[in-house]
Amino acid sequence: MTAPLAPRDIAVLTLRQAATHSHSPSDRIAYALDAELLLHPEALAVEVPAGWDHHIAQLVELNHEWEKAAAFNAAHPVGTPVVAYPGVRPEHFPRHPEMATRIESVTRTRATVVGASLGGTAVVWIEDHGAFIALTHIDIRPGGAS
Repeated sequence: MTAPLAPRDIAVLTLRQAATHSHSPSDRIAYALDAELLLHPEALAVEVPAGWDHHIAQLVELNHEWEKAAAFNAAHPVGTPVVAYPGVRPEHFPRHPEMATRIESVTRTRATVVGASLGGTAVVWIEDHGAFIALTHIDIRPGGAS
């Protein structure tokens, strides 16, 4: 009885077969190089630096923030009427809603991401306010342009 082929061996055979069916010399070279790399796993061995998983998690989170900014921009052009809460939202302090500043304004920029080295936050600037405001602290006013 023949032992089943390992996934690596199947991949090598598949690459070699693809190379024989290709009419492109550059594709045949690429298939051959890929098969060679699979046969020499030490060529693919990589030491993963400490903290790499944390770095990847930060990049994933940063991508989510860019997705939030892109979705906001797709739905709400510059000039969209908003209610902004710089600092805190009123629901964060239900017993002291006066701690939340409420600003009725319009957006003056497209949303973007700031603080990428710290994980990033999707933000937008509004008229009559000097600093950016996190999208989590922006509400679209009903009847506004969107």
